[in-house]
Amino acid sequence: MTLGEELGKKWLDVLAEDFEDTMPTFIDSDEEEEEETWNEWQEDNTEETGETVICLFCDSCFEEGNSLLSHLKETHHFDLRQVIKDNKMGFYDRVKFINFVRKMSHNCVCFSCGKDDLHSWVALRKHLSESDAHHFAKIPDRSQWDKEEFLVPTYENDNLLCFLDDMEEHRGDSSSGKNNAWQEKSNEPETVAVANVISEDPPDLSNSLLKDPAVLEELQ
Repeated sequence: MTLGEELGKKWLDVLAEDFEDTMPTFIDSDEEEEEETWNEWQEDNTEETGETVICLFCDSCFEEGNSLLSHLKETHHFDLRQVIKDNKMGFYDRVKFINFVRKMSHNCVCFSCGKDDLHSWVALRKHLSESDAHHFAKIPDRSQWDKEEFLVPTYENDNLLCFLDDMEEHRGDSSSGKNNAWQEKSNEPETVAVANVISEDPPDLSNSLLKDPAVLEELQ
């Protein structure tokens, strides 16, 4: 084998190795690009909106949680407050459920019906926009979302998680009622009872020595 042939062979080997190294990149490029797009969207929204709350199903952002709840109910037919109340979700239950919904959306899966052949976030949004209130009437079984892994936020700085503790409207009403009852009780006069003490009758002073003239004369 000549020197030229040997160099040519080595060059072909180098090209083959380079091709093998780059092949997975071409195959996975679409998948990676879609994931990068999702992550960039989340980061951009977090950076640009600061303390705002991002919708569970679209890119709408709000300055406070109640506006988001109204948007979810009116635009997406999803009454998050009612879901929390009906399922008696405590604070950590709410955290898990929200992170579960976020994760499903991230994976382009409908959290409600489990439809997993959408393959893109655009398709998921279209699917959700075509759904009505009945679609969200029943959430997935608790065993699907009540897991420790969903205590970890799907993405950083999810301000919706900070709002969860104030979501139960009836909780505030109940607390207010208790406070009023406490105030009324505190204004009532307080009666103090002392145990093991028996009250005595007042003394009879009609036969007092002070009324005896002889005693009074001696005292003077």
